[in-house]
Amino acid sequence: MPLLSSDYFFDLPSSLEFQVDQFAVLIYDEKSTHEDIKQTFIGVINVLKDSENPIIYLQTPFNFIEKFEDPVFETLRENEKTPYALSLDIQSYQKSHPWDLPTIEYLKSQNEDSLQFEAFLNARSTSFLTAALSLGRTIFVCLLLTMAALFFSKDADDLALRPIERMINKVNSIAKNPISARDEEIIKNDQMEDQQETTIIENAIIKIGTLLALGFGEAGSEIIGSNMVKLGDINPMIEGKKNSGIYGFCDIRNFTDATEVLQVLQFQNNNIYIYLIKIKEDVMLFVNNIGEIVHKMVDRYMGAANKNIGDAFLLVWKLPEDKYIIKSDNEIHFIDLEQASMYADFALISFMKIHAKLYREPKILAYRQDKRLNKRMQNYKVKIGFGLHIGWSIEGAIGSEFKIDASYLSPNVGMSNRLEAATKAYGVPLLISSNLFDQLSESMKKFVRQVDYVTIRGQIKPIGFYTIDMNIDDMPISKEQNQNISKNERKLFDIFKKQTIINFLEQKCFHAETYLRKNKDLRLLIKKFDFNFFDKYNTAFNQYLIGNWADAKINFQECLQLKPNDVPTQNKLQFMQDLNFEAPQDWEGHYPFID
Repeated sequence: MPLLSSDYFFDLPSSLEFQVDQFAVLIYDEKSTHEDIKQTFIGVINVLKDSENPIIYLQTPFNFIEKFEDPVFETLRENEKTPYALSLDIQSYQKSHPWDLPTIEYLKSQNEDSLQFEAFLNARSTSFLTAALSLGRTIFVCLLLTMAALFFSKDADDLALRPIERMINKVNSIAKNPISARDEEIIKNDQMEDQQETTIIENAIIKIGTLLALGFGEAGSEIIGSNMVKLGDINPMIEGKKNSGIYGFCDIRNFTDATEVLQVLQFQNNNIYIYLIKIKEDVMLFVNNIGEIVHKMVDRYMGAANKNIGDAFLLVWKLPEDKYIIKSDNEIHFIDLEQASMYADFALISFMKIHAKLYREPKILAYRQDKRLNKRMQNYKVKIGFGLHIGWSIEGAIGSEFKIDASYLSPNVGMSNRLEAATKAYGVPLLISSNLFDQLSESMKKFVRQVDYVTIRGQIKPIGFYTIDMNIDDMPISKEQNQNISKNERKLFDIFKKQTIINFLEQKCFHAETYLRKNKDLRLLIKKFDFNFFDKYNTAFNQYLIGNWADAKINFQECLQLKPNDVPTQNKLQFMQDLNFEAPQDWEGHYPFID
C-alpha cells in the first residue's frame, strides 16, 4: 500500500550518486588539476549538506584531499546511513594525468579497498518514518484481520453463542434465586420479524422460570433451585426445612354469597327468569382484583403470597436465616432484634395498606354498586379479616410425585387462621398475636391495643390478642390508573417502591410512626386515632388482667362513652357481667378460648 511506504514521502537519494559520478568524471578529465578536484569535492559537500538527507561522510582515494566527516556520523546506526561507493580506475587517471607521478605512485601503493570513493547520507529521518510506517502497516494488517474475524464470527455470536450464554445465565439465575424469575424483563414481542429459534427458546426459558416462580412461590424456591443445579432425575420431594417467619391469614367476608351471585347472570324475558352461567366468570375477576391488592402490598413490604384457598390467602414473611436461632423447645432467639422488629412492622403495615385499599380503590368500590350483590347483601362492601402470628414452621413440599404444593406446616400457621376467624367475634378487621406484638417496634406499639388474653387448645402458654384501630370513614377514592402507562412502567414503579422498603432494612433507619404519618393510605387510617380512648382502654384492660374488675368496669364504661360501638370493650364488660364483675379466685388474667 503506497500510503504506508517511505517512497511515498521521500525521493530516493539519487542526488548522491549523481554528484559522486560527476566528481569522478572531473577526475578523469585531462585538464583537471588538484585544485579543481578539491573545489569539486567541496562543491559536492555543499550541495548535499542541505539536502533532505544531508551528507555526513565523503572520502576519496587521493592523499591531497582530506576526508569530510560530520560529527553525527559516529552516532548513527548502520541502518540510519545511506552509503554509496565508486572505485577509482588508476589506469584511466594515469592516462589523463601522466604528469602527476607522486599521486599515481601513491594510488598504486594502496590496496583495492582504499581506492574507493565512499559517501554516506544521514537517513535517520527516513529510517524513523520507515519504521513508523512499518509499524503502522503491521497494526493496519492486524486491525484488518481482527475486523475480518469479527465480521465473520458476528453471525455465529448473534445467532448462537450469545443466545446460548443468555440461556445458561438465566437457568443459573433461576437455580440460584428462583423468585428472581418474576423480575425478568418483558418477553420480546412475538411478532418481531427477526424471530429466531434461539430467541424463541430464550423466551420460553423466561416464561417457564416466571411460571415456576409464580406457581411455587417463595416456599418452593428450594425445590426449584435444588432441581435446577442437580443432574439426574427430578426430585420434588426434598426434605423439609425448619425456619422462622411471620404468617398472615386473610379471609374475604361473605365470599360464598358473593360468588353465588357473581357467577350467575339474571335477566327477564317475557316474565320468565332465565339463568345463564357467564362465559367469563365474574367471580374470578372478583377474587383476582382482591388478590392483586393483597399480593402487591405483601410483596412490597418484604412478604410473599403462599397459597389461596378459595376465599382465603396465606401470606408469609420469611425471616433471614442468619438472624435467629430456633431452640430445642421451639422458642426463637432473635440475633438482630431491630431487623425482626422491622419485619413485624412491615407485616402489620402491609395488612393496614390492604385494608385501606379496599375502601379506596375504584375497582373494589365498584362492587358496592353491583345490584346483584346489594340484592343479596344490603349495602354490600368488600371486607377482609386479617390474622398475624410469628413462629417456626416446616417449609417444604406437600403431596406426592403426582402433585405437590410448596407450603408451610406448623401450629403457628394455624394460629394465624384462628386469629383471623376470631376477628368476627371481636368486631375488628385485624388481630395480632402477643408473640408478634412483642416484636413490634415501640413506635408501632403506640397504636396497638390488647383485646384479650386466652389459653388455646394445643398451645402451652396463654396468648394475647391485639388489634389496631383503623378509621375507614370518608376515605377518599384513589385516582384511576393512567391507561397510557405500560405494564413494564407500572412494574418498575412497584419495584422502586419496594426498593425503598429494602433500603429501610439495609440501613436500619425505619421509624414506624413517622412512616404511618407520611404514607397517604396509612395517614388516613390513623387520622381519627383517639389516644384518650387508647389510654383509658389500656388502663381498664390492665385492671381486668389483674382481677380489679370493679375499677375495670368503670373505665370500660367510660371507654364506651368515647366509642359506643367498640366491640372489644363490650365483650369485656359482658364477660365480667356474666361473672357478676367479680374475678374468680384462681384468676390469672386468662380463660379458655372457644373457636
